[in-house]
Amino acid sequence: MLTPWLYAVTRRTAIDAIRKESRRQLREQIAVEMNNMNATANEWTQIEPLLDDAMAALDKTDRAAILLAILKTKPCAKSAKPWAQMMTPRKNA
Repeated sequence: MLTPWLYAVTRRTAIDAIRKESRRQLREQIAVEMNNMNATANEWTQIEPLLDDAMAALDKTDRAAILLAILKTKPCAKSAKPWAQMMTPRKNA
């Protein structure tokens, strides 16, 4: 009678230990991801002024093409095409 009881207790204890370890690893993984997100936010605060300066240095047409590419998630070539056509002088036929 002692052997089946001891086996059941040992089995349940092992299952509990495995579950506990699994939950601990998940909590650690979430903590690492949160830490990485905070690091990305810190990097952004360093990059943001440089991007603002670079965008301010562009002329209006180039700045609009870049913003259009970002907002519409299009490649720059597709976004620049309407601006290039608009800026190209037309020949009078």
